[in-house]
Amino acid sequence: MKIGNKARLAAMTAAALASVALPAHAADHHETYQIPDPVPGGFASWGELMTVQNMLDARADAITAAAKADPAGDHLGNITVSAPAHRIDVYWKGTMPSTVTALLTGLPVGNTVQVHDAPYTRTELQQATDRFTTQTPAADGTRIVSITPSEHADGLTIGITGNTTTARRMETILGSTITTTITTDKAAAPITIDWNRDHDISSYFGGGWWYIHENGFGEKACTTAFAVTHTNPIDHITRNEMLTAEHCKMEGSSGEYVTDMRNGQDGVNTAFRDGASVVHDWARYEPSNSHTNFSNAIFRGPVGSKTASPTKGSYGTYQGNYICTGGAMTGEHCMLKVNAVNAVNVTKWFDENKVWRGDLADASPENNTSAVAAGKGDSGGPAFGPLSGSNADGVIAKGILSYGSYQVTCGYTKYDNGTWPEQTTCYNHVGFIPITTVLEETGDTLITG
Repeated sequence: MKIGNKARLAAMTAAALASVALPAHAADHHETYQIPDPVPGGFASWGELMTVQNMLDARADAITAAAKADPAGDHLGNITVSAPAHRIDVYWKGTMPSTVTALLTGLPVGNTVQVHDAPYTRTELQQATDRFTTQTPAADGTRIVSITPSEHADGLTIGITGNTTTARRMETILGSTITTTITTDKAAAPITIDWNRDHDISSYFGGGWWYIHENGFGEKACTTAFAVTHTNPIDHITRNEMLTAEHCKMEGSSGEYVTDMRNGQDGVNTAFRDGASVVHDWARYEPSNSHTNFSNAIFRGPVGSKTASPTKGSYGTYQGNYICTGGAMTGEHCMLKVNAVNAVNVTKWFDENKVWRGDLADASPENNTSAVAAGKGDSGGPAFGPLSGSNADGVIAKGILSYGSYQVTCGYTKYDNGTWPEQTTCYNHVGFIPITTVLEETGDTLITG
């Protein structure tokens, strides 16, 4: 299910942004917050865990880039990262070029890169995935709802609702040359909510409420993710803009709608949509007046918190990574482990018109099938890696929350001036689009500090 968004935006020059001090913000960087969850992987602290993970992720990023740049073609199948094991596992098909083998050594003592033969490249798996997304539902209602590459790049897992025997007879599955495993699955659901209040003020942080409005379509509330700088190709002006989820709009709307940032003065802080991707489920919003700006920080901690952390940078997302989520509806959840990358999910069905989201990562609480990863209203919020157990040390951007699956019981509700007016739906799994995918697609720069 989708998770959340709020605003309408449009323009200040780069020079003005550089010379004008940002307005005071409700969130106080000096307030402290400590992650209450136990540190996974046997590490003594969150800082120790993230130091190792970020070091391994940086090397995995370099291997990924070298694979893409290989003149003979990208033969990378998958990469997994395990901070507890101090290890990167690279699944590769065929002969590895020297530009990649040069990156297999040189890590700090105790950390290793292991290479495994892969039956398929990630390109081959993606091409097969694209074919499966064209499959229409069977007469008995059986349909494909998710497609996930295996960890070892040796096939795809096809999640279906309905009858597995019927699924095996589907044209795309019968004709596939890729090894497939069919499982019954629960369709992913967008994590949005139709109404709530926003208590953030400009300069807006990630992890706060958005309210998106379009005349004739009503309103929808989601969560902000990360601020970026974007250079408009028409007027060539660079502006601070905010990322959230594409699906955070009323069904049937054009997407080019007016939105309101509600903090007690309807319409004072507004923004407009400046770009989006349906497949990758991101949208970018541009300030429309001098009252609106976006900051290099995200909210931290529980629902209603005023605590924030600066965004310090970004890394790629790999299976085995530990992350946190920070939606406005359910607050912060850590100890989430990435189960899959490059996955696709169908999030909605309207008269058999499916909406596929692609290149997603999926994460869930490690060894806990009843804990919450995200809830309805968290869509568009940040997925991140904390640099330590304290908010003061900042975060590494990892992605934008897209969907939830595997519903679990929870008591989370929207925090509104000390009251809790309505309950939400929560999920044990959360899907997100990696921030590196978004930045590569847009050419935008993450605002850090």
